Amino acid sequence: MTFRVDLHDFKRLTRDLEKVSKVAVPYGVRNGLNALAFEGRRIWQEVLGETFILRNDWTTRRLHVDKATGTTITGMRSVLASPDAYIERREESTTEDHSVPTGVATGEGRSADPRRRLVRKPNRVSVITLGTRPRTGSNPRQRNAIAVRMAIAAGNPFVFLSLGKRRGIFRVTGGRRTAKVDLVWDTRSKTHHVKAMPTLGPSITRLKVRAPAIMEHAFVDQLRRAKVFGY
Repeated sequence: MTFRVDLHDFKRLTRDLEKVSKVAVPYGVRNGLNALAFEGRRIWQEVLGETFILRNDWTTRRLHVDKATGTTITGMRSVLASPDAYIERREESTTEDHSVPTGVATGEGRSADPRRRLVRKPNRVSVITLGTRPRTGSNPRQRNAIAVRMAIAAGNPFVFLSLGKRRGIFRVTGGRRTAKVDLVWDTRSKTHHVKAMPTLGPSITRLKVRAPAIMEHAFVDQLRRAKVFGY
């Protein structure tokens, strides 16, 4: 940003300085803050799309900006925020209390870690129906085998099994002699660790690169409007 100042015309210089202090600076700061907030919103939406599996634009669309108002610089504040608590929770690692879907549930396969897709509709807990668990069988292995046979006989693709370190809802494929089971929902330990997936911090880092140019543009725009210092 450059200025041209004519020291020989003190009247014009005085007028210019008055316009800058009363108009250009406060409006430049206000517009710059608001421009930063909206650019931050755009970047945050971009980072959310890169970080999470978003079913639609609901999460990104709800990011909102409370614009700075007035002309008193000390009281100006432009706020970018999300009303959704789950966005804030993912900024740091935490624990959650619910069953965990596997890559089989999302259609990515057993080895998917981390999962990158949403759970397929037929594999959602809300639509899965489990048959009656067998009471017969002298040990867990026999009870599991009986449960699988009962599910096949009933035409039910899902069954609850406890296979040592793997316990939860399994999908059954194949026939009675060639039955195969794949873990769909892990219920072994409902309380599990969820790693941090921050989005706000990375967004601010990207915004810092753009910030000087955004603020300069806001001030230059006001200098041009005021027609001072050669603008």
